[in-house]
Amino acid sequence: MSIEFGTAVRGFLIADTAVAAALPGGIWLNVVPPDVALDDPAAIYTVQRSDRPTSCSGALNHRDVTLSLEFVGVNPTQAQAAHGAIEDRIMAHWNEAITQDGTKVSQLELGEFLEQTEDLSDGSGTTLTRFKTTISGALILS
Repeated sequence: MSIEFGTAVRGFLIADTAVAAALPGGIWLNVVPPDVALDDPAAIYTVQRSDRPTSCSGALNHRDVTLSLEFVGVNPTQAQAAHGAIEDRIMAHWNEAITQDGTKVSQLELGEFLEQTEDLSDGSGTTLTRFKTTISGALILS
């Protein structure tokens, strides 16, 4: 998997003031740290898929990667605002290679906004709504 891709995308996103304002709790790998306030909207990401390196002219030059992003501690309006801020950030740099923390990524694409409701199945009748999206792109290999 490509943790470097996720770290670079995270750094790219949180450097944007609109994304930071929409997600004051930050964007974290796998879990939100316990020191983040429960009422601060945040996001967690996991690397969902990392393809084998792709070559052009016989040299390995990039790996296609997809990460899953879930908004936590948010209501539907906050989740949609965060998705919109991320979309604006990606679209503003759509055709650029981005270097973040020594890692270069390009061709970032934001997936659709998904709202999934599920029953907790604990007999309480409580439902949980999850707000998710994906970000895919290329990790440039050096």
